[in-house]
Amino acid sequence: MYNLYSNSRNILTIFPTFLVLFLVGCGIQKEVQLSGKTMGTTYHITVVAGYFLDTAVLQTKIDKRLEDINRSMSTYRKDSEIS
Repeated sequence: MYNLYSNSRNILTIFPTFLVLFLVGCGIQKEVQLSGKTMGTTYHITVVAGYFLDTAVLQTKIDKRLEDINRSMSTYRKDSEIS
């Protein structure tokens, strides 16, 4: 015969074990915030520290990419592709 009590007890034993393992694996990681000005406004990006080796290089790449987009699509700049 099916024993409901036994299955409930097994679930109550297994669930806390997985919960503890999950929470231990989710260590607190430091976040790095990058920000800057572009297109008449500001941007803010948050990344997990350590994911990128050098956040200064990442900041430079973000600024360059946004400048390229602005140069290409700005309606305010005379030298943009769509002006």
